[in-house]
Amino acid sequence: MTPPATNNDTIRRLKADQEPLLPALAYAGAAAIGGSVLVNRTRSMPIKILTPLAMATVTGAYFLPAHTDMIKNTWTPFLVTNTANS
Repeated sequence: MTPPATNNDTIRRLKADQEPLLPALAYAGAAAIGGSVLVNRTRSMPIKILTPLAMATVTGAYFLPAHTDMIKNTWTPFLVTNTANS
């Protein structure tokens, strides 16, 4: 039986070597704060929670494309392909 994966193993497995993490994570954090500021006066709690998360996710996917691809391939159990007839 294999031992359970630790956090260090998971980070090493998901880290893309060709992209630096620091500036992109800062941009994603700034986008989350910006999203929080945009919906500050909104009374709807789901909007207050989901808008900063969505903005951080989209910004992270834009600035870290290799990391995003690695995470999508890890967490997606199936491959989605275009089945349109040519």
